Amino acid sequence: RDYVYIPLGGNRKGKLRRYINLLLTFFVSGIWHGSGLQYIFWGLMQGAYQIAGEVLMPVRKKVRGLLKIEGSELFFIWWQRLCTFVLITISWVIFRSASLRAGLSMLKRIATDWTPWVFFDGSIYKFGIEQKQFLAWILCVVLMAVAESLQEKKNQAVGMGVAVTIVMLIATVVTWPIQYLVLNPLNLGYLQNIVFILIIAALVQMIELLLKKFSPALHKGLGVYLPLITTNCAVLGVTINNIIDGYSFVESVVSSLGCGLGFLLAMVLFSGLRSRIDENNVPTPFRGLAVTLIAASFISLAFMGFGGIVENIFA
Repeated sequence: RDYVYIPLGGNRKGKLRRYINLLLTFFVSGIWHGSGLQYIFWGLMQGAYQIAGEVLMPVRKKVRGLLKIEGSELFFIWWQRLCTFVLITISWVIFRSASLRAGLSMLKRIATDWTPWVFFDGSIYKFGIEQKQFLAWILCVVLMAVAESLQEKKNQAVGMGVAVTIVMLIATVVTWPIQYLVLNPLNLGYLQNIVFILIIAALVQMIELLLKKFSPALHKGLGVYLPLITTNCAVLGVTINNIIDGYSFVESVVSSLGCGLGFLLAMVLFSGLRSRIDENNVPTPFRGLAVTLIAASFISLAFMGFGGIVENIFA
């Protein structure tokens, strides 16, 4: 900005000149990263994103007005983050490719050959990522999303953690017999992900209905978190990992209880940490999700200190 954008005139000479200056600045940024065409194309993509965002701003505001969506709504905030993530990821495909042609070819295949079934039939694990790593990544995303939404509300964090622990236990009690008594004997193991997802979703709805009918007070305290658990991959990950690790039924139940309590502890820690962060003057670029990610990295490093304790106790 200081060495290219501002000397070119910045935004002081009209919109058209501003857009040209943006493209030239990101063009130079692309060359700075490397001499290949893919780096130049990547830089121009970043400039194009900036220009498109500004040009389409009136249209987006009009659409939001028609749909009566406030800019501060949680759904809209996460929709913006998702769009940003997708657009930046597309540009990084070009950046990391061996050549511009290879990058464009990959994007073409993603757009034409990709199917959502790669997440269920095991195909995604052929690209150098193991199932446990994939589930751990999903869990981290969900954990930080929940922590971001709960922020400093510690009581809500406890309620969410308790609800997840209960669902984990019940889901394990149901899915373990189905895996070993139904899927394995019928050679239907490849349907594990889909079957477990459907079971967890059905269990959550059933638990919510039962609580609402027989225990209104408990439903009032925990019921609000149950719909969130349907999309919480922590529950799915625990049930699948119990099968992968070859745990017996009792071991699976104990494992689920421990994972649920760990989730509860993480929720409470994140909630307390966010409340402390909100009381301090965080620099603007680090506010919101950015400082949450940084805090998560420190917490994960702290928890690494517990690694191997259980194994050494029972060794």
